[in-house]
Amino acid sequence: MLVPLRTGGTLSARSVRRQAGLSARRRDALWRQIVQAKILAQAGLLEDTTRRNAGRLRMLARAVTAGDPDNKEAQAARLYWPCLFGDAFRRHASDDINGMLDFGYAVLRAGAARSIHAAGLLRSIGIHHDNAENDGALADDFMEPFRPVVDRQVYAMAREGLPMDRAARRRLSGVLEWPVLSGSEWVRLRTALGRLSLSFRKVVEGGPARLTLPSRIGTNRDAGGLEEDVGSRLL
Repeated sequence: MLVPLRTGGTLSARSVRRQAGLSARRRDALWRQIVQAKILAQAGLLEDTTRRNAGRLRMLARAVTAGDPDNKEAQAARLYWPCLFGDAFRRHASDDINGMLDFGYAVLRAGAARSIHAAGLLRSIGIHHDNAENDGALADDFMEPFRPVVDRQVYAMAREGLPMDRAARRRLSGVLEWPVLSGSEWVRLRTALGRLSLSFRKVVEGGPARLTLPSRIGTNRDAGGLEEDVGSRLL
């Protein structure tokens, strides 16, 4: 089986087998990193907005173990959503906030899928998400630590009293341009996704089980000061 690569080459059957054959131990180690990065990003957003429970989220992030068997991710979510949108908020309810979140996450997932394809990986072979009917399992994994970028946008829109309409969709469509701290550089989210995908490819090829994950989500001030992207220097 051959899959097109960003460089114009192909992904060999050997590479596919390596991705599919990644050991459970390495997958668990990688998932721990992803969950920790997600919870820390949530904590950072709370620090920048409501200033509630950020410390508790950071404690949960430190307690995440390989594979997250205790589901610290879900424990963090139960603290996070009420702090961000109020005690009455329920994720997946039919309201404007959930509609905006879902739309923003769809944009984020599409960006993750493109970065995976560009790195010569199969998006259907995930690290943690492994539903046989989900051809975007790896995209679902990679979008997790970037979800708070969407949450930040929706929080601001909710504070402005904006509804889920064409203007909201247009605003959320630009989420991939938002600044995140990747390594020591502020880059656009789309570039950070590329770095994450390429770091995972190195893991698949036998490198250390270490992903390049965002360490900070930018603010409006960071967005205004972000200069030309550094996409040509992905790693």
